[in-house]
Amino acid sequence: RRSPLLRTSNFALRTSQYSALSTPTALDFGYSARAGVVYILLRVLVGTAGPREVVFMHLYIMRHGIAFEPHEWQGSDATRPLTDEGRVRTREVVDGLKRDGKLDASVIWTSPLVRAKETADIAADVLKVPVKIVDALRSGTDLEQLLKDFQKRKPLPDRLMLVGHQPDLGEIIGELVGDSKTDYSLKK
Repeated sequence: RRSPLLRTSNFALRTSQYSALSTPTALDFGYSARAGVVYILLRVLVGTAGPREVVFMHLYIMRHGIAFEPHEWQGSDATRPLTDEGRVRTREVVDGLKRDGKLDASVIWTSPLVRAKETADIAADVLKVPVKIVDALRSGTDLEQLLKDFQKRKPLPDRLMLVGHQPDLGEIIGELVGDSKTDYSLKK
């Protein structure tokens, strides 16, 4: 039985408040802890000088699937792949969320590490969307690095899925929803 994408909080703001906000602001937030996918309706200001553009984005955040543990893998950490179980479970999760109408990304940005890229490729196959490798999503990233990368990519997609690593993604989610004290760790 699949966990539905649960609405956990409502971050709706009045339109008059948008112009006063200079950081990414979560307007709506939900997650499926079992599936390891988080949904955030995000308001992002794009541009650092001159007129700034307000972009609304449906952001889906997914941790890579089950990968070989470091002690089980002979190669470098960057080349550590998904296990067979990881491939199957990733497909099941993405299939289930798509079927339930809970996942509607138009593009996937992924870490260049093999386990994340494999996860993104599986999701892209199910969703029939393109994948872009984004170096800013490699293990060890933070919200500031991601925002710098967003500034370089215009136009930003309105329905974006990010695939990356823990603890980075959980910390980014906490910053986006304004609650960095709660543990938003994503399961594999």
